[in-house]
This record gives sequence, C-alpha cells and structure tokens, in this order.
Amino acid sequence: MNVTDKTKENGRLGEDYAGRFLAAKGYEIVARNFKTRFGEIDVIAKTGEILIFAEVKTRTEGYLCAPGEAVTKPKQKRILAAANEYILANEYHGAFRFDVIEIELFHRDKFSVKRINHIENVYLEA
Repeated sequence: MNVTDKTKENGRLGEDYAGRFLAAKGYEIVARNFKTRFGEIDVIAKTGEILIFAEVKTRTEGYLCAPGEAVTKPKQKRILAAANEYILANEYHGAFRFDVIEIELFHRDKFSVKRINHIENVYLEA
C-alpha cells in the first residue's frame, strides 16, 4: 500500500470515528462526503437548529503538528464554497457553523483512537 492509499484509508477511518463521535453527542448526521465542484465536506450534521459543516483531519500520534493545522485558508475557502452549494441546493435558511474534528490514532494500532478534539465554530472569516 502506498502513502496516498494509507492517507485515504486513515481519512476514511477518521471520518467514521468522527461520525460516531458526533452521533454519540446527540448530533444527527445529515450527510457524509458531500461533493461539489469546489471540494468535499466530510460530515454535515445537525444539533438542535444548527447545521454543522465539519472537516475531519486524521493523523497518527507523533505527527509534527496538530491535525487541524492542515485546514489552511485555501481549504477553508473551498469548504465555505461547498457549504454554500449545499445551502443553496437544499434551500436551507437556518443557522450554521464550521467545525474541525481532529482524530489522533495510535501509531502501532491505527484502528484505535488516541484522542478526538472537536473544535466548534472555526474559520468563519474565510
């Protein structure tokens, strides 16, 4: 398995963990891997009356930077544009926010989560 395949596999695994994590917190999962011409939104969920657009970043322990640091300004702009596509397509008129969910996996056992960090209401100025 090459590096790109491992990265994609870790990403899918992290998205699964993030979906379960949000569901356990009482969030309703509305969509996963919502694709647009601008890019993809990993998880769209709802809590109360607020729609959540969540970017999931997965890394193995010992990585040099926090997973959320990979959500750069250009990435934020693509997510914002993709969220706008979702809002328009679904004629959504309510409140929404952008979250980042950091998933850190154990280095030796990538199927075990070491840490989940849910960062709410980030990068609205994109």
